[in-house]
Amino acid sequence: MRIILFLIVIILILIIFSNKSIEKRSKIIFSTLLLILFVLGYLYEDYIENKQSENIAKVEAFKQGKKLICKKRVTIDNKHFIYFSGTQTFAANKQSKYIDVIFSVEECKVLDK
Repeated sequence: MRIILFLIVIILILIIFSNKSIEKRSKIIFSTLLLILFVLGYLYEDYIENKQSENIAKVEAFKQGKKLICKKRVTIDNKHFIYFSGTQTFAANKQSKYIDVIFSVEECKVLDK
Protein backbone atom coordinates (compact mmCIF):
# COMPACT_ATOMS: atom_id res chain seq x y z
CA MET A 1 0.00 0.00 0.00
CA ARG A 2 2.86 2.36 0.77
CA ILE A 3 4.33 1.88 -2.69
CA ILE A 4 1.02 2.70 -4.34
CA LEU A 5 0.63 5.84 -2.25
CA PHE A 6 4.18 6.88 -3.05
CA LEU A 7 3.53 6.41 -6.78
CA ILE A 8 0.33 8.47 -6.51
CA VAL A 9 2.25 11.28 -4.80
CA ILE A 10 4.92 11.22 -7.51
CA ILE A 11 2.28 11.29 -10.26
CA LEU A 12 0.49 14.21 -8.59
CA ILE A 13 3.75 16.13 -8.31
CA LEU A 14 4.53 15.46 -11.98
CA ILE A 15 1.04 16.64 -12.97
CA ILE A 16 1.47 19.80 -10.90
CA PHE A 17 4.87 20.64 -12.42
CA SER A 18 3.71 19.90 -15.96
CA ASN A 19 0.88 22.45 -15.69
CA LYS A 20 2.09 25.75 -17.15
CA SER A 21 -0.75 27.90 -15.74
CA ILE A 22 0.30 27.44 -12.11
CA GLU A 23 3.09 29.69 -10.92
CA LYS A 24 6.34 28.09 -9.77
CA ARG A 25 6.04 29.19 -6.12
CA SER A 26 2.59 27.59 -5.80
CA LYS A 27 3.87 24.38 -7.36
CA ILE A 28 6.70 24.15 -4.84
CA ILE A 29 4.44 24.90 -1.86
CA PHE A 30 1.80 22.38 -2.93
CA SER A 31 4.39 19.70 -3.67
CA THR A 32 6.07 20.27 -0.30
CA LEU A 33 2.75 20.02 1.52
CA LEU A 34 1.93 16.84 -0.40
CA LEU A 35 5.28 15.28 0.56
CA ILE A 36 4.85 16.30 4.21
CA LEU A 37 1.38 14.73 4.25
CA PHE A 38 2.80 11.55 2.73
CA VAL A 39 5.63 11.36 5.29
CA LEU A 40 3.24 11.94 8.20
CA GLY A 41 0.92 9.23 6.87
CA TYR A 42 3.84 6.84 6.48
CA LEU A 43 5.04 7.49 10.05
CA TYR A 44 1.53 7.06 11.45
CA GLU A 45 1.02 3.78 9.58
CA ASP A 46 4.41 2.55 10.82
CA TYR A 47 3.49 3.46 14.41
CA ILE A 48 0.15 1.62 14.17
CA GLU A 49 1.84 -1.42 12.62
CA ASN A 50 4.36 -1.57 15.49
CA LYS A 51 1.60 -1.28 18.12
CA GLN A 52 -0.35 -4.08 16.44
CA SER A 53 2.66 -6.38 16.35
CA GLU A 54 3.33 -5.67 20.05
CA ASN A 55 -0.28 -6.51 20.91
CA ILE A 56 -0.14 -9.72 18.87
CA ALA A 57 3.02 -10.75 20.72
CA LYS A 58 1.29 -10.14 24.07
CA VAL A 59 -1.74 -12.20 23.08
CA GLU A 60 0.45 -15.03 21.79
CA ALA A 61 2.39 -15.07 25.06
CA PHE A 62 -0.89 -15.18 27.00
CA LYS A 63 -2.18 -18.07 24.89
CA GLN A 64 1.09 -19.97 25.40
CA GLY A 65 0.62 -19.82 29.17
CA LYS A 66 2.99 -16.99 29.97
CA LYS A 67 2.05 -14.36 32.53
CA LEU A 68 1.37 -10.74 31.77
CA ILE A 69 1.32 -7.81 34.16
CA CYS A 70 -1.26 -5.09 33.66
CA LYS A 71 -1.28 -1.62 35.16
CA LYS A 72 2.00 -2.52 36.93
CA ARG A 73 0.26 -4.50 39.65
CA VAL A 74 -2.09 -7.24 38.40
CA THR A 75 -0.65 -10.50 37.09
CA ILE A 76 -2.69 -12.09 34.32
CA ASP A 77 -2.53 -15.71 33.22
CA ASN A 78 -4.75 -17.93 31.09
CA LYS A 79 -6.09 -19.81 34.12
CA HIS A 80 -7.73 -16.81 35.74
CA PHE A 81 -8.41 -14.56 32.76
CA ILE A 82 -10.05 -14.89 29.36
CA TYR A 83 -8.96 -13.05 26.22
CA PHE A 84 -11.64 -11.41 24.06
CA SER A 85 -10.34 -10.79 20.55
CA GLY A 86 -13.16 -8.47 19.50
CA THR A 87 -12.30 -5.85 22.10
CA GLN A 88 -8.68 -6.93 22.66
CA THR A 89 -9.21 -7.18 26.39
CA PHE A 90 -8.55 -9.61 29.20
CA ALA A 91 -11.46 -10.26 31.56
CA ALA A 92 -11.41 -12.18 34.83
CA ASN A 93 -13.14 -15.55 34.81
CA LYS A 94 -15.04 -17.13 37.71
CA GLN A 95 -11.88 -18.67 39.19
CA SER A 96 -10.14 -15.32 39.55
CA LYS A 97 -10.05 -13.21 42.69
CA TYR A 98 -10.52 -10.13 40.47
CA ILE A 99 -14.22 -10.11 39.71
CA ASP A 100 -15.48 -7.80 36.97
CA VAL A 101 -11.98 -6.61 36.10
CA ILE A 102 -11.13 -5.92 32.46
CA PHE A 103 -7.73 -4.93 31.08
CA SER A 104 -6.86 -3.75 27.60
CA VAL A 105 -4.03 -5.54 25.81
CA GLU A 106 -2.24 -2.21 25.40
CA GLU A 107 -1.89 -1.66 29.14
CA CYS A 108 -0.18 -5.02 29.73
CA LYS A 109 3.39 -6.28 29.47
CA VAL A 110 4.78 -9.80 29.21
CA LEU A 111 6.61 -10.89 32.35
CA ASP A 112 10.15 -12.03 31.65
CA LYS A 113 10.16 -15.20 33.74
